[in-house]
Amino acid sequence: MAPDSNKYFFHGDPLITSEVVVVGADPGTGGVHAFDRATGRQRWKYAAGKGVYGAIAGLGQLAYAIRGESELLALEIGSGSVRWSFPVDVWGWMGPAAAAGRVFVGSRDGSLYALSAETGRVEWRTNLGASISTSVTATPAGVFVGTGNGTMFRIDAERGTVLASIKVDEKLKPRSDPIVTTDALLVLLTDEGDDRRALVSVDLTLARVRWRQTAGKPWSTSRVFVSGDAAIVGTSAGDVVAYCTTDGAMSWSQHVTGSVRAVGGWENTLYVGTTDGDLYAVSVMRACPVP
Repeated sequence: MAPDSNKYFFHGDPLITSEVVVVGADPGTGGVHAFDRATGRQRWKYAAGKGVYGAIAGLGQLAYAIRGESELLALEIGSGSVRWSFPVDVWGWMGPAAAAGRVFVGSRDGSLYALSAETGRVEWRTNLGASISTSVTATPAGVFVGTGNGTMFRIDAERGTVLASIKVDEKLKPRSDPIVTTDALLVLLTDEGDDRRALVSVDLTLARVRWRQTAGKPWSTSRVFVSGDAAIVGTSAGDVVAYCTTDGAMSWSQHVTGSVRAVGGWENTLYVGTTDGDLYAVSVMRACPVP
């Protein structure tokens, strides 16, 4: 909860620089906040109206956030002032990606945009034929994004051409953030109610699905967290479950009290948050086969 709030929540992955932590929050008195990394003191706040629910991306001296499912903002990291904005219609929890001088964002009408990171000028727009249903992940291998018809795409970052695509499911849709491991892409799949039903590992060239794990009951974490050789998700029953990134085999599980809301970590410790407001520290176990 921020210092000047009644009560609201922070959302999405923060942008962490050498000096500040920039994070989005609920509508109303929320918005985008920058906190001093050393002291936790609030450096600035940008009142984002309808709130910021997705991850914050960053490049150089600018932070990028999606406000109220309708606008991409470029904010000065040092002051919180708006450098530029771009109207775009997105699903609520999606975030942009920033790399190599460009910002990438997908829209509900199926358009993937590449904008100049400094000016917001549209450099290219590619329509993928169905509503974009994931955040965008930008890597040296290409820009990865999923659509609501069950397809993952790899896009050339400079020209916007489709390099490859793969249908990962006929009924479920890719959701959340596509996560890149050493040699694969991890994608959560949801049903029409946005319940998280499966996790797939796809070759980075999108040539094939390497493995798939199906949830017995819907997972409660909104994204998969990777720690070393394990892909980790949580359940509403309080189970924290790790699957080997190499073959999808279950590596280990731990139980906490309450529905697991989010999983993060540092070095050999996982931090597990629940909807009850509790935070647990869990030791990371290594039980996956060596590739």
